[in-house]
Amino acid sequence: MNVLHISSSDSGGAGIAAYRLHHALMESGVDSKMLCLNRYHKDNVYTYNVPLIDRLISHLSIPYRQNKYRTLIQATSSFYESTTFPEAIYDISNHPLIQESDVINLHWIGGMLNYPKFFRNVKKPIVWTLHDMNPFLGFAHYEGDRERNIQFAKSEEKVRDLKLKAYSQHGNITVVNLCKWMCDYSSNSEAFKNRHHTIIPNCIDTSIFRNYDQAALRTILDLPIDKPVIMFCCQSLINPRKGFDLLLDALPGISSECYFLVIGNNSGIPDLKNCNIKNTWLCFMLRQTFMYCRVEKIICLTQCLNLYAVELLSSHSLMAE
Repeated sequence: MNVLHISSSDSGGAGIAAYRLHHALMESGVDSKMLCLNRYHKDNVYTYNVPLIDRLISHLSIPYRQNKYRTLIQATSSFYESTTFPEAIYDISNHPLIQESDVINLHWIGGMLNYPKFFRNVKKPIVWTLHDMNPFLGFAHYEGDRERNIQFAKSEEKVRDLKLKAYSQHGNITVVNLCKWMCDYSSNSEAFKNRHHTIIPNCIDTSIFRNYDQAALRTILDLPIDKPVIMFCCQSLINPRKGFDLLLDALPGISSECYFLVIGNNSGIPDLKNCNIKNTWLCFMLRQTFMYCRVEKIICLTQCLNLYAVELLSSHSLMAE
């Protein structure tokens, strides 16, 4: 079987999850390939090269496909965590990798697909792994953004209706959810209520994600042997959906000394020396441990933990981090 994964990128939470699935299928002997706009891996991962004419059109001030949303994009940019629109300038439906595939696995495809053309022209079986809510919303990626911004409700509904019309042209779409929480949302959505749903969690490489000797790792990583270690990890600490601000508010309630690790982009985080945390040593560690880590190091760090503080403002965020 020839499987093609389509994802805007093979990096970021959704992109990494898509790449791990692609890699696992190859390891299992499946003929798997991946098509991206931006790629970081080379093992059967290919870049879609946007035609020159389409790149030129994207810079013109004409209301054509994606260009017609420019005013809306500017108006919503400060109100939404993320927005994408379903009418890319270019059309990937005739790409050779799509033509030769037996099954297409869509992932996070923001900005990559022209929905009307893709779902009309591509008649291969489609499996769509949902990494957020955008496939069954309009231009929003999270229900919370849609609910908070009722001033854009008509535009949101218009974009969603365009998607529904595109989906109606394809009769073989299976929706894969990474957890039951997301499956409940998706199966009750207008977009996918009549589609087959299943739950398949993100895959991990068990040869890497496995148990290690905690005491030895703490010594190697210069972590205390005799203190509890707590970790919080997300891509961006200023993203309110991740709940880091709530975690900071809760820290003054910690009575015993512990070691707190934070992994993520700390751009925009205020100086923690002014926060209301009585344990100044804990404050110091917070300031010193904002960072991006390689996967291997994160794996080692997770083996050193007594507690992992999970972001819970959106249960779906558990699936990609």
